[in-house]
Formats: sequence, C-alpha cells, structure tokens
Amino acid sequence: MTQEGSLCAMILAHHSPALLARLVSRLDDFGVSCFVHVDAKEEVESFRRECASSDAVFIENRIALNWGGFSIVSATLNLIEAAREQSQATHFVLMSGDSYPVSTGADFVRFFLSSPSIIEAKLIPPHEKVFQRVARLYLPDSRIGSFRSGTEDPSIGRYITGDLVDRLAEISQVFDMKLCGFPWRLAKGSQWWCLTRTALDACLETIGHQRDYLAWFRYSSVPDESFFQTMFLNFVAEPFINRPPVFTVWSRVPRPYIFREIVDLRLLETCKTVLARKFSGAHLDVLDELDAVHASKHRGG
Repeated sequence: MTQEGSLCAMILAHHSPALLARLVSRLDDFGVSCFVHVDAKEEVESFRRECASSDAVFIENRIALNWGGFSIVSATLNLIEAAREQSQATHFVLMSGDSYPVSTGADFVRFFLSSPSIIEAKLIPPHEKVFQRVARLYLPDSRIGSFRSGTEDPSIGRYITGDLVDRLAEISQVFDMKLCGFPWRLAKGSQWWCLTRTALDACLETIGHQRDYLAWFRYSSVPDESFFQTMFLNFVAEPFINRPPVFTVWSRVPRPYIFREIVDLRLLETCKTVLARKFSGAHLDVLDELDAVHASKHRGG
C-alpha cells in the first residue's frame, strides 16, 4: 500500500499524567490526532492540566477499568465512537498511555499509513486451555470476579453487590448460551492494534449484526485480547498484518518489562515496529535520550 490518509491515536490511560503529556505532545509533533480515555477511577483534571498545551481530546464517557474484564473493551469502544465521529483519519491505532514512539515522525506515520490493518490474531483451537476464557462464563468486572483484591482482605472482599443481582437473569441466559458452544473461530493476540477505517467499520457492523457477540465476550476472561482479534478471523474481509504494532519486552522481569534506565534502550535493538511500551513517568530521562537519538537521525537524514 502507498502512504495515504492520516493517523489517529486512541489512548487508554490509567496513570502518570506527565507521561501521557509527553506522549500526546510527541504525537502532536508527528501530526497524529489523539483521543484519550482516562480510567474513571482516576481524577481526570490532572491529566487535562498536564496535556493542556496539546490538541488531545479527552472523551467524556469514561469507564472504571478492571484488568481482565470487559470494561477495557467498553472503554475501547467509547474511544472508537469519539474518534470516528470527530476525526477524518484513515487509520486508528490503539495504544496504552505508557507507550511511546521509538522512531522519527516520518517513519512513525509511514509505518502505519503504508500498511493495511495491523492486529495479532492467532487461532485458538477448542482443545487449548486458553479457549476456556471464552467457553466458560466469567464475572471479572464484579467484586466476586475481580482478578485483584488490592489491600482488602480477600476473605471478605469478594461479595455479590446489588448491580450484580440485577444482572442475574442476563447471566443465566448467557450461561445457557455458552452450553451450546462458541459458534465462531476464536482468536487471541495483543490488545494493541492499528485498524483502517473500513476495518473498524466492519467491526462495528459485526457488533450490530451478530446479536450474541457482545454477550459472549462480556462474560469471558481477558476479552481485550480476543474481542477484535476474533472479528478478524471471522467477519473482516480485508487483509491484515498478523502481528502486534507495539513492541513489548516479555523476556525480563517484571513482565512486561518497564524501561527505567537509559541503558534499557538497548532492548529496542530487536524492535521491528515504531511504538513500544512500557515507559515510566518517573523516568522521563529515558524518553529524553530516545528523542535525542531520533532528532540526531532526522538531522543526519
């Protein structure tokens, strides 16, 4: 594909306003429009203040995010709705607020605009253990199904609340539905992707036409790694590059590894994309060094 169109970044942020400000400022320099969802558990005004000098749009429809829950998919759908309506971009890249470009601006934009959609979608056969994430019924967006209890005593922290009681009839229906077996090919991959506008439209059409699709994943485990990926194996006709567009270091502890020191930038030597994570707001000197390296390359080019 030749480079045409424009790029929009859809950012899921949950910590470090200073790091988010650095990210959206860099993307502004690249001519990339930014739409931001801040975890509803966080106070959004601190993020707005830090990013005041940028053109980033903070969406109003925010959701409290739970790791492994459908809340992450819901927040992504809210970002998509805002970005599609307010941006004329041809490509939409989903990224975390702890991501950062690891290339010059020209290379960054060219990487995404010269490609079809980029999304990791690996087929998961029913006999694999991870298939149970969707085959079984989970309640990860509730206290009783929480993956993390925080500092609360887990012996008393996992209880049923009124909102869960109100959903019991729906949960029962989904349980019966899942007894019939998952009706599509399941795919799994990185949460982060870049989709063309036409691919994004096909995903939204799928949600509208496949009546049970939302229910299957709303009551699954870690659906952000399968919701859009499964669409590409079953409903999106256009070609795509089957790999994640974001570089992450999984070979070091903590996993994923956090770039804390300038020497950690050596890990990018194996990076084959233009976007990486995880960076830290407490170690912005790492980004200073990264920007300096690419500024030097730009002047040299």
